[in-house]
Amino acid sequence: DDKLHARLEKIGLVRERAKIRPTSAYSVDAVWNDFIEYKSAFVAPATMKKFRQSAEKFKKVFGASKDIRDITANEAKNYPRVLKKLGNGRGKPYADSTVAKLVGIVKELFQWAVSEAILERDVFGYGIKLTKKPIQTRNHYVTLAEVLELFMCQFTLKSLARIVLARYMGLRGAADTLWIRNCDVNFADGDVSRATVTIDSHKNGGR
Repeated sequence: DDKLHARLEKIGLVRERAKIRPTSAYSVDAVWNDFIEYKSAFVAPATMKKFRQSAEKFKKVFGASKDIRDITANEAKNYPRVLKKLGNGRGKPYADSTVAKLVGIVKELFQWAVSEAILERDVFGYGIKLTKKPIQTRNHYVTLAEVLELFMCQFTLKSLARIVLARYMGLRGAADTLWIRNCDVNFADGDVSRATVTIDSHKNGGR
């Protein structure tokens, strides 16, 4: 009975009983839904948009009804190339950095599926080649003259403060400064050149 099984399991004589799942629970759609529900408990809503985007693209390539256990290692290796070609749906292929982010989420999915005993092996765990080179045309060095011009066109001190925090202290212009508190700022006894700001981060506890 269950009590006897629990005792034997406690002393290591039997293994934990595997979940009995219907065939439909192994569909790409069902597994993604379960994974997204699991991640949404501790991942910010803005980040979850990327997870849902990755899920949509994955379903478009493999089909929502496909049994996820039938995805082969060869299909996994080809997925980054297929995803890049698929692109944003408006005739433009994805940048390598976007492909890397979306495939990274797929890798998380498969790791989770193995840990949940949905899959026996992770076909995305090896042999997946990704290019993470940044697009150089997006890089732009902001000169002092441009910074001063931006400062001078602000109409309020609050707006100017946000620009200063973003330019010199690395805070995100809107999101971080919206929630900043006095206790997050080290005013360095009025020496602005030594002032610092530390804000909460779910990744490393503070930055």
